[in-house]
Amino acid sequence: MRQKNASEETASERRSFKKWMMLPLVICIYLGVFQKITGANALLFYVPTILEQSAVPTEYSYLSTIGIGVIILIGTLVCHQIAGQAGRKALLLGGNAVMGLALFFGY
Repeated sequence: MRQKNASEETASERRSFKKWMMLPLVICIYLGVFQKITGANALLFYVPTILEQSAVPTEYSYLSTIGIGVIILIGTLVCHQIAGQAGRKALLLGGNAVMGLALFFGY
């Protein structure tokens, strides 16, 4: 087998992982892990069960789920406007820092 020099790189080698890709990759993994750890999706899934066990009648627990969904929608729309003005990167880093601190201190 002969040695390749730098000019004989194949197309697949040029498309392979580069050093500059490390930070975006770490950020993506960090976001996914912390979103799963905080359990927002699990909470939304179990809201009717949680409310039923809290002595809320069944019909109200399902209506409460709809209300929570509406509040989340309104919050998302407001945050979308704020993110456009303040910048997504600053809000993303700040939100993740607060989320990490809350998980660290057990809130």
